[in-house]
Amino acid sequence: MTPQPLPTEFVLSRNSLTWREALWGYEHQWVDASCLTELAVRCISSESKSHPAAVELAGMLKDETAGAGDLVKTLADAELVVPEKNLRKKWLYLILRWLFENREGFSDPLAVVEDIFCDFGHPLEIAPFIRYMPVTDDYDPRQHSKAENEERMLQHWREYLETAQGVYACS
Repeated sequence: MTPQPLPTEFVLSRNSLTWREALWGYEHQWVDASCLTELAVRCISSESKSHPAAVELAGMLKDETAGAGDLVKTLADAELVVPEKNLRKKWLYLILRWLFENREGFSDPLAVVEDIFCDFGHPLEIAPFIRYMPVTDDYDPRQHSKAENEERMLQHWREYLETAQGVYACS
């Protein structure tokens, strides 16, 4: 399984999170309270007027983070409502980006992707790099080695990340 939570620096350097997105990631344990406090620090340092909940969150010490989720919920409630599927897609991208960049640390990264595929409700956009999903083009996996098939899946994974990066990433 993917290590949870994802590293704060990875999450915050790859995209800008809204408070709703941060709350979703926190509630699903993809980020911890330290990510929320760092997000608050970055927000208040870039805004001329900050929400009191953001200021309180930014000032939390590591041993005081029990109320971090409530503060982020307050901040998220002040934002426009976003469909859950949009939040899930952004987090799917972030998780798969982290996993792809760190795949050498896993004995079978495609198995981890398969777990994520299940956890996220079988999103069709990542089906091309799920080993047990049927191929949707002329490619016949029986005509290729296991290594060739896995390299093809890695290529599909790269393509997904490139496409999704244009939608979700800030850098």
